[in-house]
This record gives sequence, C-alpha cells and structure tokens, in this order.
Amino acid sequence: PTSTSIIEEELTKVQKETLLRVTTPAILSSLASFFLFPQFSLLLAHIMNDPGVFAVLSQDSSQFIQNYLTITGLLFGILVG
Repeated sequence: PTSTSIIEEELTKVQKETLLRVTTPAILSSLASFFLFPQFSLLLAHIMNDPGVFAVLSQDSSQFIQNYLTITGLLFGILVG
C-alpha cells in the first residue's frame, strides 16, 4: 500500500468515528426529547395549575417574556461554551 492510500484509509476511519460520536448522542437526545416533552409539559402545567400563577402571568407579561429571553440566552451561552 502506498502512503496516500494509508492516509486516505486513516482519514476515512477518523471521519466515520467522528460521525458516530456526533450523530449517536444527537439522535438519542432528540428521540428522548420527542417522547418525554409532552409528558413533562403536561406535568408542569398540572403543577402550575393555580389561579395565582395565571394572575401573575396575565398582569406582568413583559417580565415573563424578559425572563424567558434571559433563560434562552443563558442556555445558548452554555451550549456555545
């Protein structure tokens, strides 16, 4: 085997390994999220089914949106790392 074919074989091996390392967790987490999110959101809705919570949200929607955007920015910052 020539050195070029050895390099190409090694490159292909590294590419396959990287693809598996990236796609496997992404696919597993997306499937888990797809199936768990509806139950989790219904659980949270059941926990927060209180007139006081809805009163706060209905009176101060701007603060709710601001908090939502702050949390989204924080999570994005953690993701980017």
